Amino acid sequence: HGGAEEFYVIEGELKDNDGTVYSAGDVVWLAPGTEHNSYSENGCTVAVFSQGPEKTPT
Repeated sequence: HGGAEEFYVIEGELKDNDGTVYSAGDVVWLAPGTEHNSYSENGCTVAVFSQGPEKTPT
């Protein structure tokens, strides 16, 4: 990410490529320049707040 990112897991689970599992109620802050890939096996709802330049997913 070009800037900091914060996200809140509203429902479900989100897994990061390092094996971390985020569950409903978790708030996560990622520093600028952090590289990560997240996915959900069964779906999830998250609110994402980002700062700075972002690329549009393709």
